[in-house]
Amino acid sequence: MTVTQKIGVTREVGTAPCSGSPRTLQRVSANYALASSSSMLNLSGRCAVQWPQPAWWRRQEALGRERPTKPLRAFTDGLVETPNRMGLGFGLVSRFLTLAAVFVVLAKSCAFATATMELNTRAYNCGIAVEGKTKKIEAIFLVKNTGDEVLRLSEVRPTCGCTVVRFDSLVPPGKTTKIRAEVNIEGHRSGPISKGIKVLSNAENEPALRLSIDATIESIVHVADQFIGLNSTNRSVPRIVRVTSKESGLRITGVTFRSVDNGQGAGWQSRPPLTIRSKWNRTDSVNVEGQSVFLLELYSPSAEKPVSGQFLFRTNQPYKREVCVLGGIRN
Repeated sequence: MTVTQKIGVTREVGTAPCSGSPRTLQRVSANYALASSSSMLNLSGRCAVQWPQPAWWRRQEALGRERPTKPLRAFTDGLVETPNRMGLGFGLVSRFLTLAAVFVVLAKSCAFATATMELNTRAYNCGIAVEGKTKKIEAIFLVKNTGDEVLRLSEVRPTCGCTVVRFDSLVPPGKTTKIRAEVNIEGHRSGPISKGIKVLSNAENEPALRLSIDATIESIVHVADQFIGLNSTNRSVPRIVRVTSKESGLRITGVTFRSVDNGQGAGWQSRPPLTIRSKWNRTDSVNVEGQSVFLLELYSPSAEKPVSGQFLFRTNQPYKREVCVLGGIRN
């Protein structure tokens, strides 16, 4: 059965076989509505809809030429089907191309979904850590997924064995996670330190990056001289060593000197260290860092030949019991 919405004037012109059964065809003027029929969308037949004949078509028929037909395009469920004399093959091709276009659009939409990373900082400064008193320093990096795909942190690896990291490997879109790092600074000498963390992820903008943890280790006891030399030929004249500390009650309770092997033969390690006579002087001076300034007087022992080694300063500070400085004694 054919249902026709009448906007203008339509008139029946005949029937044509479609899927083995007669179906009513409508001749529709260009200004009139098309007849909608489920049979006209049936691809198993070969029905064609004829349009009104202009005068030039009739002249073509008079000359014995075949009258052209115009295909009817029906749009249903987003698919284009053309039940024309081109038949079933063209309709299947049209359906296939339409589905292929849909798949391409879906593939592109999936391909454009990416994860992007945003960090609060790449270098975390822990400030000043007191040597001996501060055992560990901690850093927290905030990682936000600003993309529309899950952010996957495939690898978060510290570059030093003294650093331990904790993190969540999956970050949903719009969410923020934390990379927590802890650095053991026991045994580190005073001065600036920097520890790195390597991060690998599926972030489009930052697939690989490096985070750093920075700090400055400040010694409770700092000896200004990196090398101390004593002269045994002038034992009455002291060698003045400048010592600074934030602890105003600092005291050097003793100084010894242990030589290293300078062709002294076997057993040099078992030899007892030399005791160095010293005098501790406290001053009223304070340096630019707010540390108290002390002066230590060292008197050289007698020496038969030049020796090199290291001086060991014993202190009254529980977090810094000893301070070692390289040096030598010449004769």
